[in-house]
Amino acid sequence: MTAQIQDIMDALVTMQQAIAIPGGGLHDLQAFDEPPASVAAFPVFVNIETGIQNVQLSGSHRHIEHLIDMHLLFAPTDQKYSVRERRLWVQAVLDAFGGKIRLGLSGAVGRIESVTYDPFALNDVEYIAATFSLRVLVDDAFAAAS
Repeated sequence: MTAQIQDIMDALVTMQQAIAIPGGGLHDLQAFDEPPASVAAFPVFVNIETGIQNVQLSGSHRHIEHLIDMHLLFAPTDQKYSVRERRLWVQAVLDAFGGKIRLGLSGAVGRIESVTYDPFALNDVEYIAATFSLRVLVDDAFAAAS
């Protein structure tokens, strides 16, 4: 069975929760596969799929590119020192995800393509954020209709 989008999102959450905390220390990194009703602890990942791109058919295989924004939130924009914390975490996330990642799923390979620092709004609150744009290529075998 090939990776479905929920499998991909579940694998991302698992990988994100295992990221080593910059500078050591103890912390349970939270990660969500959809926007939560509220955010109480930081930093926290909010993962949102933004679309599918480049659907290609090749015989009985379909190649699909899922686009996912991994928003790492640090605190509301008015909280001091959140930008400093973001600087530490960006490298830790890039290191954890490496170049290409398998996500522990058959037929799915992803890579972070860019990082932006625009604030992220969730439930009418803007947060200091680092948004990692992830592209996941899925090679999906399927039975073509005749």
